[in-house]
Amino acid sequence: KMADGKQQALYQWMLSQAQEVEISPLDDTMDEWAFDNCEIKQCYSNSSRYVMMTKDKDVKYVEGFLSRFNSLPIEHAWIKKGDKYYDLTAKCHSKDRMDGTYVSIVELSKQELIPLLDDDSYMSIPAKHFYKTVSK
Repeated sequence: KMADGKQQALYQWMLSQAQEVEISPLDDTMDEWAFDNCEIKQCYSNSSRYVMMTKDKDVKYVEGFLSRFNSLPIEHAWIKKGDKYYDLTAKCHSKDRMDGTYVSIVELSKQELIPLLDDDSYMSIPAKHFYKTVSK
């Protein structure tokens, strides 16, 4: 048995939330912001900073997995505006999206994200969200 208790509950919840999503090209505002502000290998910071600075209440922080070249999935973060998803960090690589499959686990508004960013524990955002709100 790989996990039990709270850890098993977290993994089961993550699997239940998993949803493959399609990444769209950045709009002009996002493109300009990403060009000026994004850093390679800083997807969590890039995405959370954009959500925190935008006045658009329709933007959400998304965290999940990106599977590239039929390899093991890696944890990754991007954003959602309305019903479209955008990968700001891909702009660092002069792309609108990375090659591969994106799977969303958690989508959070600015108000939902703030207390999770303030939490200095070493858990991922999905784990913090699960333990603070879902598993209560």
